[in-house]
Amino acid sequence: MQPSSEQFDPYFAWLGIDPAEHPLHHYSLLGLPPFTSDVAAISRSADERMQHVRQFQTGPRGAFTQKILNELSSARICLTSSTLRAQYDAQLHKLLAERAIAELPPALDQSGAAGGPELYSYVPVNLSPQQLPVGTYGQPLPPPGQAMESAAGPPPVMARGTTPPAAEDPEAEEEATSDPARWPILLLTSAVVLLVVVTSVVIYQRFGRPKPAPIAADVPEEIVPEEAPPAEPAIIEMLQEGSGEVNFTPSAAIVEGSAAVQLDGLANVITGFVDTASAATWNYRLVKPGFFQLEVTYRLEPAIDEAALTLVIGDQTKTITLRPLESADAVSTDRFTVAITRSGKGTLRLAPKTDRSGKGLTIESLKLIPVGSTTPGPEMN
Repeated sequence: MQPSSEQFDPYFAWLGIDPAEHPLHHYSLLGLPPFTSDVAAISRSADERMQHVRQFQTGPRGAFTQKILNELSSARICLTSSTLRAQYDAQLHKLLAERAIAELPPALDQSGAAGGPELYSYVPVNLSPQQLPVGTYGQPLPPPGQAMESAAGPPPVMARGTTPPAAEDPEAEEEATSDPARWPILLLTSAVVLLVVVTSVVIYQRFGRPKPAPIAADVPEEIVPEEAPPAEPAIIEMLQEGSGEVNFTPSAAIVEGSAAVQLDGLANVITGFVDTASAATWNYRLVKPGFFQLEVTYRLEPAIDEAALTLVIGDQTKTITLRPLESADAVSTDRFTVAITRSGKGTLRLAPKTDRSGKGLTIESLKLIPVGSTTPGPEMN
């Protein structure tokens, strides 16, 4: 009997992620500590997990693999880019801080009931134990009006019958220095010191003074080498999965003109299609060519009637039109039939057909789905 999909948790069964860790972020999905910056470790963890999940594509729960593979691919692309990772970490810092504040327990009064005066000072999220003030790390604060003991502790307790040491007497010290018998010794000491200083100066003048440096001839000006131009970013290829699908994540797009990859919450989207020079391009590699449906998930401002885009994929160029939406928060998905006749490398490019035909458009995801592998949705030819 085939296992019930409603009771199956692929994140726990395949990746060992406890349900209590949800909702997940990129680092927890890859099994890494939050804010890991080691690009090699990020790539290695993503590759190992994707290879492990691919083993289940042909099994009874193969339907779960595509979603997880897409999420792992998006996490890898985002965290291996220093720019995207910095933006993502800023959003994640804010999210984790909000969760930590929401999980703080209420303050207790002296009898243990909630709502009374606070007995302890909670450690702020952005402070380390080295930055904490004295008395705030696991110790109760003193009552109002009472000073905290200094780090040196209380004054020492003297044993019974012990006489405390006498304080220094400035008059006795002055009498000791004015003793006439001490003056010859002081004068002799001063004379010896003066003799040593004079001797040192004479020796330095005769033997120790450095010789003046010769006047250098004309020295050619030092040539500073020009800085090498920054290395071109590595080209990321979107690979065809075992199901035949190709997922084009926004973070892997090469953007041109005003188009830009931005964070929407913790997900990447593409915006800025303001003119024909604003475009997004992906590189892909196909093993099985044929007929596909290009699935476009997008948002469109209500004031915009429709968005007309020029699609270039492989050797084919066509115009696709995205339907208007009822509200700014609405998300729609349209599908367009395309034919790819060659296997191997290829590119997919989207750009507005006119200077105003892409205004107000936000693309959330693109996907190539082999014809016949899924239930057809709204198709636009």
